Amino acid sequence: MVTGLLAVPLVLMAPEEQASQEPGGPVFDLQKKVNDRFRPRIHITSVIIEDRERDILRQEPLWELYLNEEALRRSELGPFLYNGYDPDNERQIFGVFTIADAVQGVLRLDPSVRATLETATDGQVKQAIHRILESPTGEPMRDSLSKDASFELRLVDGREIKYWRAEALSAFVASDNQKLGGGPLTISPAGDEVTLGKERFNRRVQEILRGDQSSFRLWGIAIDINLESEEQGRTAVPFIAATVVLVLAVVGLTLRSVRVVGLTFLALIMLLVAASNFFGAVFSRLGTPMMLTDLLLGLDLSPMLILAIIMAVIFLLGWPLEWVPIVLIIVPILLPLVDKLGFNLTWFGILVAINLQTAWLSPPVALSAYFLKGVVPEWDLKDIYAGMMQFMVIQMIGLLCVMFFPQIALWLPELIYGK
Repeated sequence: MVTGLLAVPLVLMAPEEQASQEPGGPVFDLQKKVNDRFRPRIHITSVIIEDRERDILRQEPLWELYLNEEALRRSELGPFLYNGYDPDNERQIFGVFTIADAVQGVLRLDPSVRATLETATDGQVKQAIHRILESPTGEPMRDSLSKDASFELRLVDGREIKYWRAEALSAFVASDNQKLGGGPLTISPAGDEVTLGKERFNRRVQEILRGDQSSFRLWGIAIDINLESEEQGRTAVPFIAATVVLVLAVVGLTLRSVRVVGLTFLALIMLLVAASNFFGAVFSRLGTPMMLTDLLLGLDLSPMLILAIIMAVIFLLGWPLEWVPIVLIIVPILLPLVDKLGFNLTWFGILVAINLQTAWLSPPVALSAYFLKGVVPEWDLKDIYAGMMQFMVIQMIGLLCVMFFPQIALWLPELIYGK
């Protein structure tokens, strides 16, 4: 009854407007007036493209990227792309323009090459990139390359040519902000329909630019934090409802009934699942998964090295914790990062399961050892640890095999469900 009374204000007095993300005061009031008077013209969707063979400045990935850009221009999103002069930044803006477009333009205008990006060799592409990056207007293209970008000097037809290579490059899609509903440029935690509409637009842009991703991986940078938090919140609703039903059933039954024990256990499990979903939703709403994603992606580490870091964290957490909090709380926080890296989620889930099993066999904690000690109290922990070591080594070998040869884990799911 008390709980019901406390819930009444939440229903009858619920706010109708979004809370402001900025404190009050003359400075923020002035900023609001400026934003209202001078509407932002451009909405930016930022993406990162990483080559699967660790050199994005090759013919194959650039041609695939160029085709995906053309598909974006021809799609239903084409009319929303911004093409024109941006007086705010004093430069010409194209809806989408990457180094792939620049290479295509250079090759088409060079009569000595007689090739386009579709038919060019890697060498011809490298020479075109040299001309682009060495030109007076090449600085934006150089800035779009990842920090590991480097070059080697080669003699071609008696001239020194810089053969550039880079693992990844960044790009952005410029859209007409007013056509998308106006409002702030940035995508920040808010639940209004305009912001959610922009995030749906961002997701569609990402989907088209990704294409088949046969030669590269592409992911957006903080493009849908509100949609992700809403989806996680909706996931929690059925578990909350089930928890309420089970709690009411427990209260209605006699405490002498054996079924009460089972229902209580199920209620506790549902409560844990619901609480973990709420926890994940709050983390997502605050942008923590995206912050973690941007932090690790900003370290210029290879995807496999980032995966190794994730596995190490889960391994350490597997010492003191049971699998439930790790799977329900930690893994959902890491999923956006895993998805941005382009890893198969089924494969990642199997890696987590093997990793946790390995952690439970590993001293100094080794939860499995304590379970066994409880069953056979006369056995010494030292002997149990000694007997578990060979199994731990086998588990580690299995984890590495599945990590470096994903088909070991994926062949059966693909056989049953298809790719």
